[in-house]
Amino acid sequence: MPIIHELPGAEEVAVLRAEAGLSPQSPSAVERALRHSLFVACARDERNKLLGTGRVIGDGVYHFQIVDIVVRSDCRDRSVVHELMEELIDYVDRNAEQDANLVVISDLEEMKLYAKHGFALMYPNFYGMSRKL
Repeated sequence: MPIIHELPGAEEVAVLRAEAGLSPQSPSAVERALRHSLFVACARDERNKLLGTGRVIGDGVYHFQIVDIVVRSDCRDRSVVHELMEELIDYVDRNAEQDANLVVISDLEEMKLYAKHGFALMYPNFYGMSRKL
């Protein structure tokens, strides 16, 4: 299954999120988020149905974050997630300055996935904080 570099449609991302069991987002907000991404990777099946997607956001030089990796629940046991991760990381490797920072925020369940791709906990050297708006 090839990984495609494209902006998927906002409606199909909304459907994908629902199929993955994630909280709904409005198509207009999804469209704005996609347009403001540095890089978007998609996995599609032979009928062009969206199986998964992920994005890279940041300043494009020193600070990058992998966000919104969403894969259909019936595809999670396949290599879709890993192929998307490899593509996103490859984009950052090709475009980041030396000593740039690539981060990902994860729930406990997905930490093993990110560890397989070279991510490590920042603690105790750094602490992360967030603020919900």
